[in-house]
Amino acid sequence: MRNYFDEHGARQLQAKIEAYWQERGYQVQVDVVPTEYDAKVRSVRYDVRSAMVNGYPQLAKAG
Repeated sequence: MRNYFDEHGARQLQAKIEAYWQERGYQVQVDVVPTEYDAKVRSVRYDVRSAMVNGYPQLAKAG
């Protein structure tokens, strides 16, 4: 099972999302943002964030 909550996994997910939309002619910006240390899971979680709404880009196609 992949771990998208650590930095490596979050960066992989970031690249996957950006590549997916780039193949379809959109340029989206996806950020990886670390959260504070969480004692329950004993680690820092990394969030993947973007300005997309419901998973779709809001900007017109590139070019």
